[in-house]
Amino acid sequence: MSTYLVFGATGNVGRRVAERLAWSGAAVRATSRTPEAAKLPRDVEVITPDLDAPGALDDVEAAFLMWPFHSAERARPLVDALRRRVRRVVFMTGGGTLPAVAPEEQPTRSPAGTPPSSG
Repeated sequence: MSTYLVFGATGNVGRRVAERLAWSGAAVRATSRTPEAAKLPRDVEVITPDLDAPGALDDVEAAFLMWPFHSAERARPLVDALRRRVRRVVFMTGGGTLPAVAPEEQPTRSPAGTPPSSG
C-alpha cells in the first residue's frame, strides 16, 4: 500500500490533509516535532521530520509539504530530496506570514471574530 507523507501535520492545513487522507483509508505518515503531542487519528503514523531517519520515506508515494514562509527558496533542498524518492510532491507556501518575522513570532489566525494572537 502506498503511503502519503504529510509535513506540517499539526498545523491548520496539514492537520486537515492528514485527517482527510486517513479518513479516506489511505496510509498516512505525518511529521511533527513533538510526535507524542500530535493528536492525529490513531491510524496516522507520526514521525519527526527527519528524512534521513530509517523508514521515513519507505513506501511513500506522495508528500504534502506545507511551507510557512513567503519565500520557497529555503525549501528547495527539502523538495529536491523528496523528489529523488517520492513520485509526487505537493508544495504549499504560507502566504499569510509576515516577511522578516521569525517563524515563532508569526501571528496565528484566530477563529472569526477574535483578534489574532502571537505564537
